[in-house]
Amino acid sequence: MGHLEIFHVSVFVAVILSWFAFAVAFLFRKRPKRTATVRSTTSYLPGLILQAVGFAAVWNWRRQLLTHIVEVPYIVEVALACFTVALAFASAGFTISAIKTLGKQWAVSAQVLEDHALIMTGPYGVVRHPIYTGLLGLLVATGLSISTWQGLLVGIAFCVAGTILRTRSEDRLLLETFGSAYEEYRARVPSFIPFTK
Repeated sequence: MGHLEIFHVSVFVAVILSWFAFAVAFLFRKRPKRTATVRSTTSYLPGLILQAVGFAAVWNWRRQLLTHIVEVPYIVEVALACFTVALAFASAGFTISAIKTLGKQWAVSAQVLEDHALIMTGPYGVVRHPIYTGLLGLLVATGLSISTWQGLLVGIAFCVAGTILRTRSEDRLLLETFGSAYEEYRARVPSFIPFTK
């Protein structure tokens, strides 16, 4: 096995370990007690479907094992491998931190619980929807590791479109709940792409 093959295997293992860390955090997160749901909406569902299509494109539109996503010079390939590993670890860490910061309030569906608090610290001080930020980073890292460039571009397009729909749905729900406090927070902190304000 040559140097580049070792890089490809190492990148793939790093991406899988990042997904495993996210899965553990998701499965063993704090579960909410049975409290009343004050507000909820199903308008997030089209966004969830688009995100799922994006991830399916990246995972299923795979290139041949141990090959390049595009032909580039050796030094660029090494840099891309290092970037992919760093992105996978950073994205998983950011997502796990967001899940822990949000605690029992986190749910897949868009809802506000009876004792819901507006969280604006930790990852939520960087972006309003850090779990989506981390998942998008994991999608890109996965695509760089195993997908074709076409699959990666399609995956990013669908995931970003779905994330925009979901964040808009959740923003409306939080604005209805927290009013001017959320309006001020939304004006100050970007949605899911850091440093875009």
